[in-house]
Amino acid sequence: MNIGFELIESRKMSFSLFEEQPFKVNELRNARIVEMKQQGFTYEQIAEAYGLSKQRPQQIIAEMERRNKLEQAFATIAAETRATNDLHKSRPVDYFLSALGFPKRGVSVLTWHYRKEGKQLISFNDLLELLLPREYLDDPVSFQPIPALRLKGLGRIVYADLVKRLGELDLGSAFAEEYRHRKAKLLRHLLERDQKFLFERMHNLDNDVLQARQINHEDMFKFNDELKDRHQ
Repeated sequence: MNIGFELIESRKMSFSLFEEQPFKVNELRNARIVEMKQQGFTYEQIAEAYGLSKQRPQQIIAEMERRNKLEQAFATIAAETRATNDLHKSRPVDYFLSALGFPKRGVSVLTWHYRKEGKQLISFNDLLELLLPREYLDDPVSFQPIPALRLKGLGRIVYADLVKRLGELDLGSAFAEEYRHRKAKLLRHLLERDQKFLFERMHNLDNDVLQARQINHEDMFKFNDELKDRHQ
């Protein structure tokens, strides 16, 4: 089977059109590589068409298949959670954390933590209690670090990204309400302790101010003013 002139020209054009968007180019390229393999092209032919090493197309296809499986796994988890609003259903740690689309380092650190704790199964409630612990956030005088930040290797950036990612998941009304309530408390907690980096990395002004207003707190007007001042 020959690789046609049309395919090579298409490749050149894609890099011309998206030269400032390499991530998008790679996504388009990878999807096309999978399609070519399904059509019967060999790995050598695909590598030649895209100027890759002979091993690279096989690696790309394996990664795309892995991602598709994780997306399907998350779709199943999300559908079950939306249908039941059950935040306590436990699932295998590796399967659960990987399916949620967390950063790889976050998955690695959390997996290590739960294994150290002897847990093979975890739930959304377990995850919320680790990242946004209710008892800790309800303590008005605690100046101890957020418990999750004590996990070796997690760090502030990955922690903030984990919290943000949780908020992006469509998991039904029970999860959304619990998450919003806890995150609003976390943001207030961060402001009161002048933890600007974490605050600015993880919050969305409009949604979080709206949620924060629902919390009965004598200093809420000051809290809202500080939110606005930081983003003018």
